[in-house]
Amino acid sequence: MTHINALPLRLDRLNFNPSLYRQSRKDRIMSNVGSVDRIVRIVAGLLLIAFAIPIGFPQTGWNWVGWIGIVPILTAVFAFCPAYKLLGMSTCPAKRQV
Repeated sequence: MTHINALPLRLDRLNFNPSLYRQSRKDRIMSNVGSVDRIVRIVAGLLLIAFAIPIGFPQTGWNWVGWIGIVPILTAVFAFCPAYKLLGMSTCPAKRQV
């Protein structure tokens, strides 16, 4: 029969420093989608989803394409667009440094 000794976990012995695990402001995901851009994305996303369901649009074989509307809605909700990040773009107003 094996016996495992349970030792109490003492963070001071492990040299645990929580400040080392905090992300710097530069490493955090910053918003790169401005308010007007967010509104346009939500409207476009809702129109695409309405095409997929089809609400007010005729039934075609391409209605499934409308589910792509989820992407602009998500980018508007999170105010972050990975494509803008790759291209180095931002539609957010410039922030003043004090």
